[in-house]
Amino acid sequence: MQTCKKKHKYAVILLPVLLSLIATPFLCVFGYPLVRRSRFGKNLTVYDEEEAEDEEKQNRKDPKYPRISYQQLIEATGGFSSSSLVGSGRFGHVYKGVLRNNTKIAVKVLDPKTAVEFSGSFKRECQILKRTRHRNLIRIITTCSKPGFKALVLPLMPNGSLERHLYPGEYSSRSLDLVQLVSICSDVAEGIAYLHHYSPVKVVHCDLKPSNILLDDDMTALVTDFGISRLVQSVEDTVSTDDSVSFGSTDGLLCGSVGYIAPEYGMGRRASIHGDVYSFGVLLLEIVSGRRPTDVAVNGGSSLHEFIKSHYPNSLEGIIEQALIRWKPQGKPERCDKLWREVILEMIELGLVCTQYTPSTRPNMLDVAHEMGQLKEYLFACPSLLHNQPQGTQGEAIS
Repeated sequence: MQTCKKKHKYAVILLPVLLSLIATPFLCVFGYPLVRRSRFGKNLTVYDEEEAEDEEKQNRKDPKYPRISYQQLIEATGGFSSSSLVGSGRFGHVYKGVLRNNTKIAVKVLDPKTAVEFSGSFKRECQILKRTRHRNLIRIITTCSKPGFKALVLPLMPNGSLERHLYPGEYSSRSLDLVQLVSICSDVAEGIAYLHHYSPVKVVHCDLKPSNILLDDDMTALVTDFGISRLVQSVEDTVSTDDSVSFGSTDGLLCGSVGYIAPEYGMGRRASIHGDVYSFGVLLLEIVSGRRPTDVAVNGGSSLHEFIKSHYPNSLEGIIEQALIRWKPQGKPERCDKLWREVILEMIELGLVCTQYTPSTRPNMLDVAHEMGQLKEYLFACPSLLHNQPQGTQGEAIS
């Protein structure tokens, strides 16, 4: 009787232990996906490879994203010939082409040699472009993917990038003026403000610069290149700590391009909306000064912000005068010069505020977009008043 009791006692002790040992692996394997799909998982804006593949399958059935085969892209770009090449970067190359229905396209092809390193960037760009809709953000036509080949198909922007207009080279003349530049900067501010505050997926662009701003037929600016963008949970948060979007990889450390990177990134801070504001401020100062932020020799070894700040407010005349020479609209009366100077000064002041060293002291992009919008309205209104008012009242419009 005692032996039976002992056996029963051991069975009572061992049975739960054995069950837990057997159940634990099953829970780990099958329970984790359920947890990820739970209400907690819904709060994270992180996309894995499986989700990207599922979405690609959905796109094939979605009429919004027409199916374009690899063979069609070969035909459209002349076999990805050098004559069709319009740009290159660390991710690969961009080719221009024309589809059979005469649609002009730009094909962004991921370099197979760097496919492993930048596949995350490629997927991230696909995710962002599919989830954002704004007149100042480039839209995606479709994607094309097969073993050894991945490409984004985008609309071709006939007027190229802002960089080509700021630095046209010795064989072409400048085609932009101050009115157009203010309008372009206003467009860019609107696009970034949408990403930060209104997009269904909150995005930090991380690489705002002239070469990533494209111009359409009407010279409307569209922000492009979301390859190193970061997805955030809210406009005040930094990025998620998931490896795909954090500083755990080399790609994560490259939060922008030299000269446009916010100083806090150099100290290990994660990407935030304040970094995009800084980059936009650099863009304004670059346009006004006519100097690349990487031109250390010209800037006396300091940042572009420090260079401009050292002349503010009493020694800006030379900088404003040079900007006036470069960007003054043609065919406008000399009496408009005061107006142009006021606008240039406003751009300098906004640029300096956006590039302040401490992130929390910078304005947000909603405020920046509002300021640029007001400047654009002011600039567009005054010249028309000058031309339309009677001779006796023309001087009052700019006094």
